[in-house]
Amino acid sequence: MPAPPADEAALLAQMLGARSNPAAPALAAPRPSTLAGWRVAAAVTAALAGLLAVGWAMGQIEGAWSPAAQTLAMSAAVIVLAAVAGRVAGTGLMGFGVRWRHWSLVGAAMGLGAIAWCALSLALGGRLTETQEFAGTVTLGGMPVTLAQVGAEEMLFRGAIQPAIGRIAPPLAAIAGTAAAFALLHLAGAWDAPLTALNVFLAGCWLGLLAERSRGLIAPVAAHWGWNAGELTVLGLFPNPGTGPWGALWGHDIVADAVWGGGQEGLNASFLATMVLGAMTLALLAVRRRAEI
Repeated sequence: MPAPPADEAALLAQMLGARSNPAAPALAAPRPSTLAGWRVAAAVTAALAGLLAVGWAMGQIEGAWSPAAQTLAMSAAVIVLAAVAGRVAGTGLMGFGVRWRHWSLVGAAMGLGAIAWCALSLALGGRLTETQEFAGTVTLGGMPVTLAQVGAEEMLFRGAIQPAIGRIAPPLAAIAGTAAAFALLHLAGAWDAPLTALNVFLAGCWLGLLAERSRGLIAPVAAHWGWNAGELTVLGLFPNPGTGPWGALWGHDIVADAVWGGGQEGLNASFLATMVLGAMTLALLAVRRRAEI
């Protein structure tokens, strides 16, 4: 049998020595290279700066394009940013994951269920008023447009940025860092209430944990879509009061103090959403990812 190369022989001797001597220190985990760190920093910076630039450009054409066309154009630009960020970081883009049909149902159920729980809590407390009878004839164009929008966001944040940060940091740190960027970018938009920052951060942690647990994008995309579609198109809870550009199947307004969602930002700035998002995040933290799902 040929002798192993010198570096492999040294590694083998170190491993055997550690086994024969329980007091010997374990092999140190390899540290990420400086080049990898710079690539990740460049990828994340470029992605976030690009997203701000895209948002600014969309603001310049607001009113000239239809809401659907503007949303789809921005989604396409965000997907390009995600692909570039993944390439620069050297991690590529996260795929759909294993058992994607199963996880798509899990994600959608979590998103829609969370909105349903919030609406039921508001209704039982007398804080929800119906503004429109159920009407199946309203346009459902908002459903696929919403899917395109959240799909692009998830591809950038959970599909590109989270794996990039995960190249140089532990999984939970990558999830939290991505969630922080997710919150800051939303606050750079039209959000004003301080509680919104916490809620968007918790939403980012929830979606990031879904991506990590399912090893793919399909679960966070489905969950994000379930929340947004349920809030906007199904129940018409945002904007508050009123409905969004797609209308609503069953319009409602939240009549309560701002802390319970009665402000202009609705559930996004409510303590009710804080509790729901926090509960789902803690539940996912308690679930250990199996070696094979």
